[in-house]
Amino acid sequence: MRLSEIAGTLSYAKITVVFDGRGGSVSSESPSPYLEVMFSPANLTADTVIERLAHESQTPADVLVVTSDRSERDTVEAAGASTMGCSNFLELLEQQRREVAGRTRGTQRKDSGGRLGTSSRSHDMVSK
Repeated sequence: MRLSEIAGTLSYAKITVVFDGRGGSVSSESPSPYLEVMFSPANLTADTVIERLAHESQTPADVLVVTSDRSERDTVEAAGASTMGCSNFLELLEQQRREVAGRTRGTQRKDSGGRLGTSSRSHDMVSK
């Protein structure tokens, strides 16, 4: 399962994944409209970037930080963000993947009356 394939079906506007250092400044890539990948500058850790994102958010209550690092969770919770452990997030992703697969199978059955190109799968994924 790839995060970029399921990100648009989750109830989050955007998922930002932050990795440790890749040069002189924060850099980012967007493999999908729902997913952003960031790399911290060489002089900062990914945790520091995550903490800044949480603290600088206009609506920290809408921020969910996924980490198994208890200290990091305490820090971003103090900024008003929510947290979730990695294993719980992986379970959520798997549950969502199964739900999307079930909707897709159901749509394919409904639309399989000999017509081509009538699947509404993309609407299910984008309409959230």
